[in-house]
Amino acid sequence: LATQSETQLLKRLWQAFDGPNWSSRVQVSDWDFQACSDVCPRGFTGRPTCAGFTGIFCSNGVVRDIGFAKENQAVGTIPAEAGELRASRMFLYNQAQLSGTIPAELFNNNQLAQLEIANTGVSGTIPERISDVASTLAILKLHRNKLSGSIPDGLHVSSLVTLYQNRLCSRYPTHLENADCRIKDVLDSNIILCPYPSPTNDYYPVNDPDGVADNKCRDSSLRNPLPTCTATSTTT
Repeated sequence: LATQSETQLLKRLWQAFDGPNWSSRVQVSDWDFQACSDVCPRGFTGRPTCAGFTGIFCSNGVVRDIGFAKENQAVGTIPAEAGELRASRMFLYNQAQLSGTIPAELFNNNQLAQLEIANTGVSGTIPERISDVASTLAILKLHRNKLSGSIPDGLHVSSLVTLYQNRLCSRYPTHLENADCRIKDVLDSNIILCPYPSPTNDYYPVNDPDGVADNKCRDSSLRNPLPTCTATSTTT
């Protein structure tokens, strides 16, 4: 059941994303915690009756959806406390002023089924702890950020994953080929260490759909030499 502490966690998110200044920058409804002591009352399903809580949806008294619209212009970093919420879906789209990293604590939430952090200023690596939600995570969208490092071996989704236009450097993610998605949405504009077609496992950049349309890596000899990148993944 939703509790005062869950409402306080939402307030922590609101504060971390500079919520007090949202309505001063653009004309959007503010999250008014003074007028709302419990965002999702016991047993309630629907959008909060408290005015202004755009992006929140309740299911049986629990916060199910957390969304931040482009108009909110969230500023700051994702707080670790976000992982204490039980929301199954979290959306952070087109938040260009969002910075920092994806906190590993975000994956404390074993209810998480859909996570979308896309087209933001978030950097750093994809936390290895994403494997903790492998049994529930169906949709993962982390495209158009500044993420680096490798694609974790424990990253498994049942439906859709998009990682394009980041700075990832990894072995070809064969463990994602079974997902119901286009593999180019994973590889496009990243650097992938291929286990094939040659045994030399040369690095190559994937920057167009045609290069991965058949789910195979192009021969790296067709590309200009690349600087060495650090890839820690052992997936083959």
